Amino acid sequence: LEIGGKSLLERTVKTALESTTLDEIALSTDSAEYADMATTAGLPTKYKRPAHLNKSETTSIDVVLDYLAWRRDHDMPDISHVLVLQPTSPQRRSEDIDRAVKTWRKSGEASLVSVMPAGPSAGYLVIENTNTGKLAGGKDAVDGNVFVLDGKFFLASVDMLVRESGFWN
Repeated sequence: LEIGGKSLLERTVKTALESTTLDEIALSTDSAEYADMATTAGLPTKYKRPAHLNKSETTSIDVVLDYLAWRRDHDMPDISHVLVLQPTSPQRRSEDIDRAVKTWRKSGEASLVSVMPAGPSAGYLVIENTNTGKLAGGKDAVDGNVFVLDGKFFLASVDMLVRESGFWN
């Protein structure tokens, strides 16, 4: 898709390239068209996602772990952390990437993911009790703030990714 004459992929590549905190940037795709788009945006591509990962049930972690294995197989230097930037979050800016990386570095944690409020208030939420099947809403269901992953950032140490098979624990 395009927004303002630029594809979501081009926006993501340019934003990543403008970041001052990323040491290396790579693209995971099986599409020659997307690889060409990334190259045109300034990101040469080397890794091609294998056919067995081109399924709707393939997760981001599956792709990242395959990319890490590909790096090892091609005698590339080890990396300590991975930041996944999905093109479907076009509102992300390079300053946001840099702030997220700096926040993560200061935290001392193994990972950082971006979230946003789940709604204007807990009163809009309806939650099913998996034991009883009953539905509860609002303050009866939730005591505190509720957030959802917003897809802007998934940053994690390679050690944690391999150990947990996920971006946060």
